[in-house]
Amino acid sequence: MNKSFNQVKRCFTLIMQAFVVILFMAFTTSAQNAVKPGKNNLSFSTQVMFGAQKNNLTIVVSTDFNGDYTMEGINKATWTDITKMFELADSKEWKKSGEADISALIASGKPFYVGLKYIGNKSSVGPTQKMWGINEMYFNGKELPSADWKIVNDPNNFEGSGYFRPKAGGIVFKSNLSIIRSESWGIVKVI
Repeated sequence: MNKSFNQVKRCFTLIMQAFVVILFMAFTTSAQNAVKPGKNNLSFSTQVMFGAQKNNLTIVVSTDFNGDYTMEGINKATWTDITKMFELADSKEWKKSGEADISALIASGKPFYVGLKYIGNKSSVGPTQKMWGINEMYFNGKELPSADWKIVNDPNNFEGSGYFRPKAGGIVFKSNLSIIRSESWGIVKVI
């Protein structure tokens, strides 16, 4: 009986050791995937075509946007321009933005939104607004699918002018040869 008890005891010890190893591995993997303090990285790819206007696209963030996806709701929020933290395309070739640490902009316990703000200026010399494509946006290595982006096009935009989701993914601003002012937003909640 003593021999059987020792075998059961040894088996139980092995099971407990395996359980501890599994827990340790799960904790380690979880810790590696967690948002690390001081390291909250954002990156994406852009392309630009047509038009002559400069600085149509700005990358903005907000911690006080309340999720009201209307022009009025967007304008009530405080948006911080972070465009200079990235490299934007200057041609139709897709360009990676580089990775920027945006940790200093995140407020503990508050939601965090990223916005793609497009402003096309009125033109008296013909269509000059650019067409921008934004794709492959990542936050801390996790892709933010374009299906999660809320698109808000100003109802005063020229007909057919605004952001849309192409089949290839991402979102694209199409001016539709507008000569009147355009404003469109693509917004995603990150935290």
